[in-house]
Amino acid sequence: MGRELDNFYNKGLDVLGDLYQTSSSETRSQLEQLYYQMGLLKNQAEIESEKIEQFQNIKFLLQEQLEYSLKLFVRRNKMGIVKTNWTDISKVSFSKLNRIVEVMPFSYFALKFFNIKRKVNYIIDENAIVASGEIDDLVDLDKVRSQAYALTKSMFARKVILTYEIDENEIEEKPTLRLIFDYSNHEDYTYAVKVDEKGSGTLGLPSNFKSYRITRDKFNKMDKHHIVIVTKDFQVKKVLTSPEKLRAKLPKSEIIHFPFLFRPLSLIIPREGEILYSPQIMDNISTGCMDAPKQELAFQNKTSNNFIYFDFFSLFTE
Repeated sequence: MGRELDNFYNKGLDVLGDLYQTSSSETRSQLEQLYYQMGLLKNQAEIESEKIEQFQNIKFLLQEQLEYSLKLFVRRNKMGIVKTNWTDISKVSFSKLNRIVEVMPFSYFALKFFNIKRKVNYIIDENAIVASGEIDDLVDLDKVRSQAYALTKSMFARKVILTYEIDENEIEEKPTLRLIFDYSNHEDYTYAVKVDEKGSGTLGLPSNFKSYRITRDKFNKMDKHHIVIVTKDFQVKKVLTSPEKLRAKLPKSEIIHFPFLFRPLSLIIPREGEILYSPQIMDNISTGCMDAPKQELAFQNKTSNNFIYFDFFSLFTE
């Protein structure tokens, strides 16, 4: 927390320094007062941070309670023995720990409707909960699609991305289903993508989208599925097609793929983006929707560049 606080504080000082150099003598006295108030605010924040760190035992108590609730759930549903692998809980912030507490019960629901019976395993850290276990070869994803969609939608409402993987190991008797509850999105940061080489337009996405980028080769090997394409002029197209058919049309695009439980979805954007601190680009922001016309998606911000923020989570909870 200290390092992040220092970064924000130093960025604020840089902005004030620029203003100071170009301001009048009357304005400079006001800026000097602002410098002073920022220093007091930083000192108080550091004091409060130290107070919070005195309550580390609360973190360990919560960890024990979550372990107990998980083992109780597994025992009641006859899922065998559960193994858990936690990150160092003392280094997890209270805000992230709150996310773990919030998401954990939903993972139990997922294990139950997939009828997982053996080798339940949990990996828990500040970015995600990964729950896995053996499933029956005959499990039909189509039969649980409606439940999977409802669960995924509940996660979107909490700004959590729920995806899955299936490992079919020839050595093991049963395939392993792995459920990833990703709550790593950071509200203060944005995955910003310049839609053309001149930088005349920028697309803003949730910060954790960067983790879902895939290679062109991997994309081309996928079966027919839903694909959303964002063009250089902020047009949004939705297609249900095979990636192979798009090979020639999108030679330099960046591909983001989500293996959702209810159906896979790919998002194609013009180029690779970068993680930026949101207040640098989010002033006067407007929210984009797939079905909105172009003129409703773009707007002029302070740098005179077209900008649209793709509100992924709100879009899928409507």
